[in-house]
Amino acid sequence: MELFHEAINNLRVATGNDNIAIDDKMDKSVCINGIGFCCEIKKTISNANIFSVIDGINNTNDEGMPMILITNKLYPKLANTLADNRINWIDKAGNCDIRHENLTIKISGQKNITSGSTSSVSKTSETNIKLILFFLQNPESINWSYREIQEKVGLSLGTITKAFDLLKTKRYLVQTDKGRRIAMREELIEWWQQQYNEFLKPKLLIHRMSFRTPDARKKWKEMPLPEGMYWGGDCGANLVDGYLIPGEFEIYSEVVSSLLLRTGAVVPDPNGEIRIYKKFWIGDDKENLAPTLVIYADLMGTGDSRCHEAALRIKENGI
Repeated sequence: MELFHEAINNLRVATGNDNIAIDDKMDKSVCINGIGFCCEIKKTISNANIFSVIDGINNTNDEGMPMILITNKLYPKLANTLADNRINWIDKAGNCDIRHENLTIKISGQKNITSGSTSSVSKTSETNIKLILFFLQNPESINWSYREIQEKVGLSLGTITKAFDLLKTKRYLVQTDKGRRIAMREELIEWWQQQYNEFLKPKLLIHRMSFRTPDARKKWKEMPLPEGMYWGGDCGANLVDGYLIPGEFEIYSEVVSSLLLRTGAVVPDPNGEIRIYKKFWIGDDKENLAPTLVIYADLMGTGDSRCHEAALRIKENGI
């Protein structure tokens, strides 16, 4: 609740409005100029979780009151996404965009004063992210012995134990009479993709390139990927169901990225629209296509409404 009180107090200071008060009679609610708002607190808003947060706010307003999202910090692109979806928000510094009936408050430029601590987000290890993806792709493996899992994934028994402990702590793993099983699979997928986009994917980027010509970009499907390279993101989604026209180009690779130059369709470019990432998943691959769960995570990580819609299509078809 510390974030809640700090954001409201800073909003009051930034506006100079004494008619902003926390409602002590209701949990996490505030009254602004006589209008009551329920508040949803989400410490971190990112490309990977922005649409999940929006959906959550739209689907959980049981009080029938207008809602305000409260968060630590909000980047302009994400603020615009909230505005497009008519979501009110306040950040820790008192910046806000609140619109309800005749009430409009919009503040920007207030600076957060940090206490020197690092992110409050709980970081998940890279090996846990990889191993949890393996469990999601192979649900039966969750009930294998630790030795069987070790033989398949090549990770230490200690690493496997820590992954199980993490899943148990978050209640994504339950013990039944028939053994272990994944619980709340959809929630686990959302948590996993957020962890992947936040902590692992940025470290996997190894090279960037551009198409040699606009025609080569248009004919990206005709570019033969070398063996050991896999389309992800927009292109992967297009190859799955043909719905999304790629705006960005992401490739995962377990071979040297320079092999892509042999196609004659691309050139090295540190700011290029083709991003090449190191392949990270465990297990068998489809020819030139990243796993569906990875493609889904790529789409969710963009924070783009067009990609979000494509991600939901993929999810509806089963991941």
